[in-house]
Amino acid sequence: MKKDIYITGLGMVSPQNSLKAENANDFNKLETFNCMEPDYKDFIPPSKARRMSRILKISYVSAKVALEQAGLEKPQMINAATGMGCLKDTTLFLQDINSSDETVLKPTPFINSTHNTIAGLLAITYKTKGQNFTFAHTEFNFEHALLDSMIRMQEDDISDVLLGGVDELTEETTLIKENLQMQNQGEGAAFFVLSDKQTNDYYAQINALGFAYELDDEAELNEAVMNFLKTEGVDPEEIDILVTDRDLSAVFSPEKQIIYTEYCGDYLTASSFGLGIAAMEVKHYQAPVLLINQNKKNSYSFVLLGK
Repeated sequence: MKKDIYITGLGMVSPQNSLKAENANDFNKLETFNCMEPDYKDFIPPSKARRMSRILKISYVSAKVALEQAGLEKPQMINAATGMGCLKDTTLFLQDINSSDETVLKPTPFINSTHNTIAGLLAITYKTKGQNFTFAHTEFNFEHALLDSMIRMQEDDISDVLLGGVDELTEETTLIKENLQMQNQGEGAAFFVLSDKQTNDYYAQINALGFAYELDDEAELNEAVMNFLKTEGVDPEEIDILVTDRDLSAVFSPEKQIIYTEYCGDYLTASSFGLGIAAMEVKHYQAPVLLINQNKKNSYSFVLLGK
């Protein structure tokens, strides 16, 4: 029997005051996209925070908030997505190698330099002994982490997942993103608790996830969207809200379109912020939401959410 999958907890550290937001109306359009970092001592013991880099801190806070909202102490599995990982720590480690002539190296930058450091920290913190994966691709990092989470919940004895997407904005990532032709560079961390059981204050139900690859024009995108909705038995007229990373009003025009990159900027896991906004909108308006994300090769992901 197919399980229902619900978002029961959500935590985001972003360029917005997203830890206190209820829906997109609480966000402001920005020109620069650095995270509004919380007072970390409210979330992390100082002795622990001193050993954590910035990307680990925003990930830790986001995950902690999501788990507390869901009332979950120990997730069965963790899937984290990141495009560039802990690049600042990687840079510090390489600089240390160079400056020390490969002799005495500081251990902390090395420990924190790998992509899977984020998921590993959370697994140790919450004593999760199940699957602990990090998804790191050029495109669709977060969507693949979400897809794997949904598959595991449907096919295996998994009832809850801690799912997240995170990337940071540094001098090094700025240069890389310029080469990737990413405009309005941003950053953020968004974590979700997925559960097969409703809670009294859950955000949304994830009804479907789909992909369409290497489309040539808007007509093909419109056809892909219509086919996705038809497959899920949803009339396009039922979709009240579209959340997307760019203006798609010429392709699909519900009552409300939210271009989420205007609030968080562009980064390789920005779709996690998009899912966060979509979940908030479902919870606030009790209305179905379609989330559409595009990668740099004119391929698209679709996420359908409802209450």
